[in-house]
Amino acid sequence: MTKITRNDKCPCGSGKKYKSCCLPELEARRFAALAALRDACGIHPSEPVSVAKAIVLAVEHQKASRFPLAEKIYHNVLLLEPEHQDALFALALIGQAKGDKDQAVEYLEKCLNADPNNYNYRIRIGSIYNSLDMPEKAQECFQSIRELIANTPLDQFNLGNLFNNLGELNEAAVCYEQALKVKPDFGEAHFNLGTVYLKLDQLDKAVASLQSALKVNPGYAKAHNNLGFTLSKKGDLDGAIAHYQEALSLTPGFAQAHYNLGNAFKAQGLEEKAMACFEKTRELQPDMPELAEIFKD
Repeated sequence: MTKITRNDKCPCGSGKKYKSCCLPELEARRFAALAALRDACGIHPSEPVSVAKAIVLAVEHQKASRFPLAEKIYHNVLLLEPEHQDALFALALIGQAKGDKDQAVEYLEKCLNADPNNYNYRIRIGSIYNSLDMPEKAQECFQSIRELIANTPLDQFNLGNLFNNLGELNEAAVCYEQALKVKPDFGEAHFNLGTVYLKLDQLDKAVASLQSALKVNPGYAKAHNNLGFTLSKKGDLDGAIAHYQEALSLTPGFAQAHYNLGNAFKAQGLEEKAMACFEKTRELQPDMPELAEIFKD
């Protein structure tokens, strides 16, 4: 859209110059909206106010569950920028947090309409729809994301990571599997898929995926550790110990592997070996929460 300058004809069709027709009224509205935003933020009249500054303050209120204060700021932001996606999405999140499904859905729809091609928002919105027990709406979002992105293995991998980070594990698995169909030697995709299967407690699939990651990269310490953990859940402690030890031969400072090895030794009744592992874990990562019970006074 061509920007209208002050001396252009007013788009309202009056034939007057923009500066002599609608511009003064629009500027007056914006000034009033900025004044209202300043008031909502509690900013002194002598200090400058901006949408960016207001959003920061609103986020602080939102994190502290001061929802009325946050909502007041977001609503005033929308008076200035009606399609501000951060404000729209935040109001949806607040609706979700308050258990106000109508508010959540209203602002989710507005957020989607503001930028239909923004898949980062679509994936988060889909996840919220799932939390609101609206799986059909969630699937609409997820399917639209797949149509928006290019269908390369890296695209599918990155999309899988977004789903994974949001806890949409089944969707993440589909993406990793799609990436691997095109690029079977994609070690990171095998690893992430195995980790997702582990979270889903699909242990046989997790083992197969992590083994595939190690075929691509035998020196993948994290894959050895996760495979060890999966095998331990399946009751194969000897197999688990072998992979933990391999992980540590590759990365001696791998605190989580030391801890997991200690648990495996403990499960076998090898208390001295277990404590040696836990001591090493404490040396490497003294603030690991799991150690508190082991070393309690």
